[in-house]
Amino acid sequence: MTYFTFAAMLLLAVGAVISIYLQLQALQKNAYSLSRYFKWVSNSYTVYLATSAIVYCAITFLVLNNKDLFVLILSVLFLAARLALNILTRKKSTKKLGFTARIKRLYVTAILLLGVCLFGSIFSFYNLFGEISRMLFIVLSVVSPLLTVVVWLITYPIEKALAKRFANKSKSDYTAGDDNSKGAML
Repeated sequence: MTYFTFAAMLLLAVGAVISIYLQLQALQKNAYSLSRYFKWVSNSYTVYLATSAIVYCAITFLVLNNKDLFVLILSVLFLAARLALNILTRKKSTKKLGFTARIKRLYVTAILLLGVCLFGSIFSFYNLFGEISRMLFIVLSVVSPLLTVVVWLITYPIEKALAKRFANKSKSDYTAGDDNSKGAML
């Protein structure tokens, strides 16, 4: 892997981490429901999604044809566009993203997923695993709703277990409170 390709991939990863802010904000506003999130993506995000798909195809074509300098230039332009979109969205947003424990877990999972794909493509550059890692890295970095869905699916079992644990704790606290209140009334 050349330094240009590595730099371009790092810029794509930075852009993905920046753009996932908007995606997580939409996911949070939609109560972490994927069906409501998909409805938001299809209603208000189609132009950017189509642009992302075109950029993904262009970057993939350039990477496969070893046009490293063009990949770097396109990555810089895409990062600048993502920064501008993120700044504009934050200014217009009525409700900011709340950095809850769940959002932090989603962010960390996204960073780890991108890191695993990046290292897989670096250390296995010339074999099939490296090609798959590189293409997976590019698609997840460029198409941020896809990254959001994959991260949501990865963390879903953890979130479900945490919700169950809190429900059980709340239930046990409620029943323990009933026992104490009955004893105090007698």
